[in-house]
Amino acid sequence: MTIDILPAARSLDLHVLWIRPDTDLWVAQGSGEFIGMVEFVDGHFVSTDRGSRVIDSFSDLPAARQAVVNHATMLDSFANPGSRRASARRGASVSARFLRRTS
Repeated sequence: MTIDILPAARSLDLHVLWIRPDTDLWVAQGSGEFIGMVEFVDGHFVSTDRGSRVIDSFSDLPAARQAVVNHATMLDSFANPGSRRASARRGASVSARFLRRTS
């Protein structure tokens, strides 16, 4: 099993943990909650949100994973417009750095 962690950017409070339960599947947790996943299908990485709705399809894994994080960040800021996390997120971009850890 592979676990990848996307550290939160300085202005964000969202810590993302990526778990790879299968060869072609990456599942994301943001601050302890399921936020989406990426699946490799027919030569493309398909990003889906927490409701299993397709966000987009990408040719590379980092872009697909970033789309899941960006989507979750955007939804959280709309759902909680007055929260400190949402306020910090407005106008901020999410870091694309990934750390890869295997266990």
